Amino acid sequence: MRLPFGDEAKEIRRLAVTIRGNKTRSQPTLLATQAAVRAAKAVDQALAPVARAEGAVRDARHKRDALAQSWESALSALKRGTRSAGDEGAPQLYGDLFGRRARNGSREAKPAPSPVPPAPEPVPAPVAVSGS
Repeated sequence: MRLPFGDEAKEIRRLAVTIRGNKTRSQPTLLATQAAVRAAKAVDQALAPVARAEGAVRDARHKRDALAQSWESALSALKRGTRSAGDEGAPQLYGDLFGRRARNGSREAKPAPSPVPPAPEPVPAPVAVSGS
C-alpha cells in the first residue's frame, strides 16, 4: 500500500520510537533509524512549500470558476442581444459574430516559391592585342 509522503514520514517517526524502545536493537539498526528520521524530517521540510502551492492553485481555480460563471452569463446576454438585433434590421450580425467558418478538413498548402532565374554569366573582358 502506498502512503502519501507526509504519512510515510510520520510512520517512519513512529517506527523509530518503537525501535529506540527495543532493548535488543543493534548499533547498525539504531544508525539506520537515525538516518531514516533525518530523511523524514527533510521530506516534511520539502512538503511545506508544496502545501502552500497547492493552496494557491486551489484558490486560483475557485477564482477562475467564479469568473467563468459571469463570463458565460455575459456571453449569453450578448448572443441574445445580437439575435434581437436581427429583428431590428441587422440580420447578419449574429452569424458574423458567432457563426462558424467552414473548414474543408485540410490545411491550405503554402504556394511553392517561384524559381529564381539563373544569374547571367559574366561576359569576358576583351583581350587587348599588342601590335608589333
